[in-house]
Amino acid sequence: RGVECPRSIGELAALVEGSRAIKVLGSRHSFNRIADTSALHLSLEKMPGGVEIDREGGTATVSANLAYGTFCAFLHQNGFALHNLASLPHISVAGA
Repeated sequence: RGVECPRSIGELAALVEGSRAIKVLGSRHSFNRIADTSALHLSLEKMPGGVEIDREGGTATVSANLAYGTFCAFLHQNGFALHNLASLPHISVAGA
């Protein structure tokens, strides 16, 4: 099966609803076989991205497809930071 690249929550929901098993791909920076599957591969690279900060709660909600470098720059501009960072700025927050 190929890789599906939904562009909206509606497209994503339809793909999830019609699949028994799914593997989500991130920036595809993986040196092992964790992302190998015969199930549906989903890439979130075309989904809208963004960050929402809850200043009172001290938390941030981030889109899975956002690169760590972009995420960290946004946090820094808003007076926040992560306790632990990914080693490469171009990899996505989620996925393999």
